[in-house]
Amino acid sequence: MIERIRLHGLQHEVLAGDQLLTTESFWITEVTASPRPYQNRINRTIDGELREENHIAKIGDVLVPSRQAQVRTAFWLLEPDSSDGATTWSLLETPLRVGTPHPIRRVQLVAKQ
Repeated sequence: MIERIRLHGLQHEVLAGDQLLTTESFWITEVTASPRPYQNRINRTIDGELREENHIAKIGDVLVPSRQAQVRTAFWLLEPDSSDGATTWSLLETPLRVGTPHPIRRVQLVAKQ
């Protein structure tokens, strides 16, 4: 995903250390895969619910701030239920499983340390 983020010209930060963040996590309740490939991809849709929680972001995780000119592109690419984003196009390495959080989370506030 980092290469896609770069290709879309999105500002981002790679974490140099673990960090506790308050997030909105999209907990998956349903995963549906297309029965056949489209443009060499198996498209997926997911349903779920947002939950506020504390999450430990690990070294190497990527933060994409919403205060940037390309914010609409960031939302389009990264939102779990975007109709044309990373989830739909099966661009994520992490498997999508019912009862687990989506690997991309919304950070509520990043405190400067």
